[in-house]
Amino acid sequence: MNQQREQEALLAAQREQELRKQEQAYQENEKPPQNSDFRQLIGEICVTKVCEEQKQNMEDTMLEFLEVCRQKELYYMHNDVDGLIESALNSKLLSINLKSQHLDKEKQEVKNIVE
Repeated sequence: MNQQREQEALLAAQREQELRKQEQAYQENEKPPQNSDFRQLIGEICVTKVCEEQKQNMEDTMLEFLEVCRQKELYYMHNDVDGLIESALNSKLLSINLKSQHLDKEKQEVKNIVE
């Protein structure tokens, strides 16, 4: 069982390294990485200790973040997938915070009107 996990981890690490090389090549050619590459990487990273539904949710979330990056042209600002994901998460958190602040402001306005 441990050998299988070690082998899966090794394969995932090798695939991640391959994808990083591909990403660098894409950056040199100014072509963004394909979602299928990221989906495969995410799937390999998430292979252990995650049920299929959770794995699918994680893949969908990461692809949503990657789409945000693509829209904001963040691919060319990062040398690796980790930096790209971190930037996407920060962007998503900023968006959530702005929406939350807007809702708080509307709530306060309603409260003021009621009083």
